[in-house]
Amino acid sequence: MSRRAAIVASAVLLALYLIIELAYIQRLPLVMDEFLGAHTLEQFANALPYRDFKPPKTVLAFYAQLPARLAVGDAWNALLAVKREIAVLFAVVLGVAILRLGRRFETRGVVASLALLVTMSTFLERSSELRTDPLAAMAGLLTLLALMERRWLVGGTLAAIAFLCTQKGIYVIASAEAALLILWLRRREGSRAWLRFNASAAALVILYVAFWSMFASPADVLRNMLFDPAVIRIATESLYAIRARFWLQTLGRNPLFYGVALASMLHLGRRCWNRQSSSEIETLVSFGTVFVALSLLHKQPWPYFFVHLIPILFVINTAGLSDFFSLAGRRVRTAGSVVLAAGIVFSILRVPVVLQRDQSLQRATFHAAERLLDEGETYIDGTSMIYTRRQAVADLSWLDAPSLRALQQRDEASQLALVRSIDAARPKLVIENYRTVVLPKLVRMYIGSQFAPVWGNILLYAPVVVPPRFHLNHSGLYAVSADAKIDGTIVAGGATVRLRAGTHAIESSGPVRLRLLPEAVSFDSRFASGGELFPAVYDY
Repeated sequence: MSRRAAIVASAVLLALYLIIELAYIQRLPLVMDEFLGAHTLEQFANALPYRDFKPPKTVLAFYAQLPARLAVGDAWNALLAVKREIAVLFAVVLGVAILRLGRRFETRGVVASLALLVTMSTFLERSSELRTDPLAAMAGLLTLLALMERRWLVGGTLAAIAFLCTQKGIYVIASAEAALLILWLRRREGSRAWLRFNASAAALVILYVAFWSMFASPADVLRNMLFDPAVIRIATESLYAIRARFWLQTLGRNPLFYGVALASMLHLGRRCWNRQSSSEIETLVSFGTVFVALSLLHKQPWPYFFVHLIPILFVINTAGLSDFFSLAGRRVRTAGSVVLAAGIVFSILRVPVVLQRDQSLQRATFHAAERLLDEGETYIDGTSMIYTRRQAVADLSWLDAPSLRALQQRDEASQLALVRSIDAARPKLVIENYRTVVLPKLVRMYIGSQFAPVWGNILLYAPVVVPPRFHLNHSGLYAVSADAKIDGTIVAGGATVRLRAGTHAIESSGPVRLRLLPEAVSFDSRFASGGELFPAVYDY
């Protein structure tokens, strides 16, 4: 295959990747963490990290995503715009990688490896999630390419960028250090390479710390980057029993991609062991071996985590397939091409399955809740779904499994204290999802007494009040459930009355529920009965 034909084929494959990716962005329901990422982006748009709020990660990736968020006014479409930006950036980075790899490897191997990558289900479904991981993965891929090209200063800078996008970038640094150590042991240039790489990486990290230390203390910046208890806990504890589950998922859905990677690693490793390889292959094998080992040891390999590993395996596949097409006999090459084509078709067959997914309920719920919540009003949902608004209390802002377990273990006194803090924040609505339905008993009782279904998954403010007086947190038009005299005015059951926030007098024969009515807010009738907002986001 000529270089021009390879470039054309690669461009077609990257276009295919973007077409599928943009379709997925429009169809796939967002993962809970993506709403949290959007909420964090909103903080970056309005405040400074370290000084005004504690960022959940190192911050470069957030600032890279911020332009797309700010360029779009509609909050839902802004989410999708960030995801599209990530997809386009990944396509550009892959284009750069193809051009660099095409100079060193057999063109058929490069194109075949790219075809395996852009049809790989885990990569297609996770590479544009609204997270910091995709940008760190891009930096990791470029780091490996820079090291293979002996561009040590560039490699160190890119490795630091990976780390400054998310602390998982430490895997890139560790893998690079291993590759440079092997180079040092086997070739005379290793010491100079190690010094240049680490000097450039350290310089960027020091510059990062120095810059943010103008707004917060260096100790706070370093603590948040390296010694934050939450980050350490996530990295060192098995909070979820998922390792086998998601490794088997990605392996089962993409057997050829991983099979080629394993075969390539064994083949290239044998070449290195027999000293029949160049320094760039030795760098690739040592870097890739350590990266794979760290990935296998990773405590929480959710599907999005594999976006870090897959581009590294793509480079390994490129080297392995290049040797295959260069060295194998004609019949073996033909048989191998048939197997590759079959594997690619197998992967493509998943695309129609994924396109059956639908984010319409999420989108309708988002728009409805955002319209119901005025500026400054709070809500409860445990996922930060309405990222442009503030949740009522920090304890309920992110209810992952460990947080829910901790809440459910609280005693009644602690639950009552939580209820009082929720009520003081005057939430206007609750979004029912798999997290809010398992809140502690007293919190659920409070929600039942203060909110009622209005549409879909949304419970709107609807307090149950009793004589002689009651307090309302929100002004508006209320439907009255039973006959009552409110502030001296008789209101029949089923009628409506406009009430202001504050204290009111009531006379009635028993408890009365006052349902706040949504005014000038239309709802999508297709989702009046609600549904699962996060349907099998990792297991579909």
